[in-house]
Amino acid sequence: MALQKGTENVSWGFRNPTDGWHTAVFQEGINLKVNESSGKESLFVPLAIDEGSEDDGCKVAAFINTVDENRTPYKSADKNIADVITNAGMYDAFSKKFADATTWLDSKIIEAMKIRLPGTFVQVETKMGKDQNGKDRCNIVGWAPKGTAHEAKKGAAKKEKAPAADAAKADTGSEW
Repeated sequence: MALQKGTENVSWGFRNPTDGWHTAVFQEGINLKVNESSGKESLFVPLAIDEGSEDDGCKVAAFINTVDENRTPYKSADKNIADVITNAGMYDAFSKKFADATTWLDSKIIEAMKIRLPGTFVQVETKMGKDQNGKDRCNIVGWAPKGTAHEAKKGAAKKEKAPAADAAKADTGSEW
């Protein structure tokens, strides 16, 4: 067997998607992460672009600040997690399953997100920015149900609402 020749002018490095709306799929690895130096906690939500474009496979992630160094929840934490669940089409299932919960930060909800979200599609809006060290970072700046924001952003004359309606139907009848 002969050795395989490598590809010339290849790049193996990490690449970011272009700015704008993308269809993405939630990945395994949703987890609470604690910054060891500050003690602040964030919910890490990994996704991959999956839309049949040159951005396919690009990895993106949302970090939702959950609690500060004093273990006090951030004011936006509940809303941000609710936005993710809602735009993934799972609000009805989660609110029914966790009817007794008073916060989206409930450990049972976080554990359920780890199981239920991977493999689910959503629209995310990405925008490149600089972090505190001046390095390029891809930020998720918007969320929408699959099939809705992408067409609206492009200014499509005919806005299709069927995918969102289908997602809602699938959600209401889904078994936990």
